[in-house]
Amino acid sequence: MNGYNRKFMSVEQGLQNAISDLRSKKIDFEKEIGRNEKYLRKCSDENDLDRNLDLKDAISIDKSLLSSGFGNTMLKVYQAQIDFHIKELHQSKTHEDIKNILFEINNACAKLITIVRESKEPSSDMGEEISSAEKSSIYKSIKEIEDKISSIKINIGSE
Repeated sequence: MNGYNRKFMSVEQGLQNAISDLRSKKIDFEKEIGRNEKYLRKCSDENDLDRNLDLKDAISIDKSLLSSGFGNTMLKVYQAQIDFHIKELHQSKTHEDIKNILFEINNACAKLITIVRESKEPSSDMGEEISSAEKSSIYKSIKEIEDKISSIKINIGSE
């Protein structure tokens, strides 16, 4: 595939490996992923700045890989790059008091419990069904918790 090595744990290397795995199982790229193999190979060329892999295509690739008995290559590459970035942030960040972050998480969890409980009340917008506005508040509260968890990962240097 284009006769050169891709950077280790790059999207291009992951895509190169995914294409190879899918080809070994004789997967119909057009049918399974919605893209032909040539297009995907061009996306795996880090020197071709005009061609990037769409997220929906990466998801389709991982679904096809999982269905074929392989792992989820693209997700693992993405996760490895995020983990590396978290480590970089850890090294450059002045550290907060983790105890305070844990208290903030506790408060955010209590807030989430209250929001969910109130949205399930018969007197809420849609009664026991959760309305779109209530779902939005729930998702916002969950994101707040996830952000605090990320802050802890950065502070301790995720391994």
